[in-house]
Amino acid sequence: MKQTVDIGGSYLTLSNAVCSKAHAKIVLVIMAGEKGSHIRDDTPLNTAIREDQNRHHLAVTLYENTIYRIRIQLDCDQPSSRGSFNINCNLAYDVNVYIDLNNDGRFDESESRVPHRWPLRSTMTLGIYDLEIPIPSIDGLTTKDGSLIMRIVVKSSEEYNRICGRYDYSETREYTVNIIPKEPSKEISQDTYVTDYRLTHCSPGNLVCSVGHSAIFSVSISGEQNTQIRDETRKCSSTNNYNDQSNLAVTLFDNTFYTLRIALSCVQQSDYDNTYNQDPYAFETYCRDTRYLGMWIDFNNDGTFDDNTERIIPNHWYTDDPHMTQSDISFTIPQIDGRYYVGGQHRARIVLVQDTRNRKPCQNNGYGEVRDYTVNIIRKEVSKETHDTGNI
Repeated sequence: MKQTVDIGGSYLTLSNAVCSKAHAKIVLVIMAGEKGSHIRDDTPLNTAIREDQNRHHLAVTLYENTIYRIRIQLDCDQPSSRGSFNINCNLAYDVNVYIDLNNDGRFDESESRVPHRWPLRSTMTLGIYDLEIPIPSIDGLTTKDGSLIMRIVVKSSEEYNRICGRYDYSETREYTVNIIPKEPSKEISQDTYVTDYRLTHCSPGNLVCSVGHSAIFSVSISGEQNTQIRDETRKCSSTNNYNDQSNLAVTLFDNTFYTLRIALSCVQQSDYDNTYNQDPYAFETYCRDTRYLGMWIDFNNDGTFDDNTERIIPNHWYTDDPHMTQSDISFTIPQIDGRYYVGGQHRARIVLVQDTRNRKPCQNNGYGEVRDYTVNIIRKEVSKETHDTGNI
């Protein structure tokens, strides 16, 4: 299995000012697994906790020979719905994830899943680590099945230690992962797919946000089996305004109409005099600029978004009405054919830009925002009465 390697963007460097900033703590850990299992750990910061925090009761089930994603978020305050961070907070840390794969009670360097150490690339969002965790094949020796311990280690980076001469921070959390054999695949039909939807997709590019430009205020899609996406995250990043929300998923029938409800806003400077504990941006609903919106679903799970077969929102969609703050956009999930449109989980990408030339799913630049979600497409069940009569 190949691990994703970040090769773009320059390295970030630290200044001496970091030495006077407060240490960040782990405020959120999310990991989705199989059979409906997941870890979500968002213990409030004001809770009395130790540096080595065992949460073995939080468990997730994982298949062997599969790659999963974990999100680790650091901050000096609780995570904000707008996704911002305390500006007097040190976020320069080494973050690593170990799994005791051979269940010997030790965490060897060979069991480090994603060494993700400082310095970070400038294309990465400070404080949020979206890491890909490869699970090896079960061999009974170096990788065993059953319940194993996963350890997250956050500690001061070498650059921080060098500049500040301090080694006074580390934090460890432990969870349980249940590694099981992959279920034998059934005979491939039109409802199945071979390619894993978790594969690396084309880069959204480097859209940025600043005061006076548009931003996404909220996104919602209601689906089947009581599933829905409801995302009220508000984010404005001047370096990389990409928001990976693929942990949010909705189930949709093929050959069926659905509605995307999206609210847009304009970013204004906050009226707060002191931004130490407040967001520096305010999200207003009155916009004077034209906004262009695009949405794609990778129906065939090939890691790209085809404009001809995978574009959901028509290319002519835009708004220049400053009073239009919310839009209901209808779209259709095509019928599963097993080739161009396959069943299972897929990545959906929403792009908001202010230049029609940048309305594309990959390699964007300029002002705007990109968000990724997960859609699970299943075949629409035909009722018995309809089947008997032969009517559609």
